[in-house]
Amino acid sequence: MGNKLFNEYRDKCIAIIKESLKTGGKSFNKDVSDVDVIKTMKKNIEIEFVKANVYIRFGVQRIYKLPSRIANVTIFAVNNPTKNIAKSTIKEYSRGKIS
Repeated sequence: MGNKLFNEYRDKCIAIIKESLKTGGKSFNKDVSDVDVIKTMKKNIEIEFVKANVYIRFGVQRIYKLPSRIANVTIFAVNNPTKNIAKSTIKEYSRGKIS
């Protein structure tokens, strides 16, 4: 359900961008990313959280700018953390510096 909702919302965003460009609206100076779509969803349809499986470059991948489309991390974007997350359920497994 979540992926379907996200894709439907992203398609609506694309349609709005296309229509704006057709009617002489300003072009976008930057790529519109999934994060931008999620922020808009959180604001406009009052979703509580979004779960996403994404690829994040760590250490060597960053140094050598290695892209990938295979997810290596799951991220939760939470709209109202004090309402939706009980602190007692959070466990820290490791701590370190991101290079």
